[in-house]
Amino acid sequence: MTLRRLITSPAIVVSLGLLLSGCQGSWLQRQMPWYHEDHVPGIKTADERIEEVDKLREEQLKTPKSADEQQKICERLAQQIDKEKDDPLVQRHILYTLAVFPQPLAGEVLKAATKDPVAETRVACCNAWVTRGGKDAVDALSQVLINDGNFDVRMAAARALGKLKMPGAAVPLAEALADGDPAMQRRVFESLKAVSGKDYGIDVAAWRQYAATVRAGDATPVATKPWWRQWW
Repeated sequence: MTLRRLITSPAIVVSLGLLLSGCQGSWLQRQMPWYHEDHVPGIKTADERIEEVDKLREEQLKTPKSADEQQKICERLAQQIDKEKDDPLVQRHILYTLAVFPQPLAGEVLKAATKDPVAETRVACCNAWVTRGGKDAVDALSQVLINDGNFDVRMAAARALGKLKMPGAAVPLAEALADGDPAMQRRVFESLKAVSGKDYGIDVAAWRQYAATVRAGDATPVATKPWWRQWW
């Protein structure tokens, strides 16, 4: 059966219709090019909820609110993100917004999101941690880099650790060099350069030695192999 005949067969069409009818207004349905979200009076559409969440982020960045106001906003967003389980896109916008609030609750929600069942949401969470920054960000991203079972999520964590540009990130990054995937190793090398301000090329031993000095609290230069010997 050709692909055209397969996707237009009655069984497939009916199955797709049932799938979409079971997720009215959901993230999956909104990916369809013909999708149009009807506005039900008194009920906000997903786009309206996203716009509302983004506005909170913009306002906080422009004019930070009082600690009490921030706490109330974080509490509301923490409740909302749990209700948006059927719409990962809205959840991601909530994560980006929570990241700009320094309240501990915002950090707790971000930590929980690193274990979200949707890989794309975990990737978004890595990016949100970059915005939040600080030692908690290094710790959370390190756990993702070491433990997450999804390659794209681990790559996002490695990239995010580099963007933080905090020396402490060198320790988990150096450990990630044990990953035999060339793409992951290249990403880790670039992030190590960003957090250390040094360039040991692809000398794994030198980067691990540097990470050891960071762990010991003494990030001094380390000896490296000549560039032509770094390949073995």
